[in-house]
Amino acid sequence: MSKKSIVNRPTKPNAAPTSSKKISSNSPNTGSAAIKIAPTNKARQPSGSYGSRGHSGPALSITTVQKTVLVQKTSLRVEKYFTETCLPKTKEVAFNSSELLLPLVRSYPSLWSFIDKIVVMLAPKFQEEVEAYYANEGECMEKMFRLSQIEYLDQLLARDLSEKIENIKNDR
Repeated sequence: MSKKSIVNRPTKPNAAPTSSKKISSNSPNTGSAAIKIAPTNKARQPSGSYGSRGHSGPALSITTVQKTVLVQKTSLRVEKYFTETCLPKTKEVAFNSSELLLPLVRSYPSLWSFIDKIVVMLAPKFQEEVEAYYANEGECMEKMFRLSQIEYLDQLLARDLSEKIENIKNDR
């Protein structure tokens, strides 16, 4: 919605009338602009200026003012993930087929890392631990299990993920 007002009154006793339009918009990406159009009392415009064409008489002077509004959006992302770097095989398989897997994990919270979403998709029992981790109420996977358990879990998850990817490819 735009506002327009036209003022047509002399500012000095013998001054020529002026026309002023104020245009504003409710759009967040635009500012408002004010345009003043005032006739000048020059007898003749210099040749070569805009609109002169060698005619004599009053000329128009146009002045524009524009206001720019900047909007900054800040977001905070968690730098550590529940799985961090403890599942390298699963992570490699997931990232190599991310275009197939992204639609399957879109329903999980956007704050979660891609690999955390994959782990919960493959092993839903981890959902409570992942939720607790992102709520700062739980530990990451490396602190919950021994290294030998994590390595075994990585092998199982990578195998299950590879099978799931093959099934998706075969269903296409």
